[in-house]
Amino acid sequence: MCVIVVKPKGHSLPSEQILEQCFYSNPHGAGFMYNNSQNEYNSTDHNSDHITIAKGFMDFESFYSAITSITADNLYNSDIVIHFRYATQGSISSKNCHPFPVSKKIKDLQALNFITNTGIVHNGVISFCSIPNKNDLSDTQIFIKDILSQIPLDQLKDNSPYEKTYSKFAILDKDGFSLIGDFLEDNGIFYSNDSYIPYEYLYNKSYHNSKPQIKRRTSNNKYAITAWGYNSNDSYIDEEQNYYYNDYEKEELMNLWQRME
Repeated sequence: MCVIVVKPKGHSLPSEQILEQCFYSNPHGAGFMYNNSQNEYNSTDHNSDHITIAKGFMDFESFYSAITSITADNLYNSDIVIHFRYATQGSISSKNCHPFPVSKKIKDLQALNFITNTGIVHNGVISFCSIPNKNDLSDTQIFIKDILSQIPLDQLKDNSPYEKTYSKFAILDKDGFSLIGDFLEDNGIFYSNDSYIPYEYLYNKSYHNSKPQIKRRTSNNKYAITAWGYNSNDSYIDEEQNYYYNDYEKEELMNLWQRME
């Protein structure tokens, strides 16, 4: 699935709870990029025309520590684009996390810290770029390397290069961000889908009267509360098995059942 989160300048970051929900819904690595006047993250380059990319965070704690290490002024006064990955092609690895510079060089696309003039993130599957390859590139990296890197930078924000991808993108340069595809806006923050919302809030009692069940959400056996039939492509764990990640989540589930009765 993946989810893109875009925080415009003049807004605060989403809450830690929302960012953590994004990570556990899309647990295959995270990264972020921002435009600022200092480029302070692991860089001595102070050109304000540049975009700072930091990625390859394979657990939420390291991601959150990194993004909150940016100074308060830059956090608030910069456009920040965040990506949480759910892998479809390419290994689950730090080098395949987003964002990416617009470059035809594989070493640039796989760099964990990079300064560039234009960065991009993607949510979706690009079928014509979903090709097994010896370099372990994702469909997004192939699309950037073979197609976007050939397009003049001043045309990258046009819709035409992306029309046949049937995907969503966020592009960031010194002038700000551009969104390709339909995004949700919530309190001034843009999201490429609703996986940032805790599952109990997605439940609509009028839609189905069944009790919620427990669904496996992450590779480390963490479980989250969801509703029966929320996604027909997901498998659910039978409620009678009473599989819980911890006592807190069990209590939350019981409370949710009581509110629905």
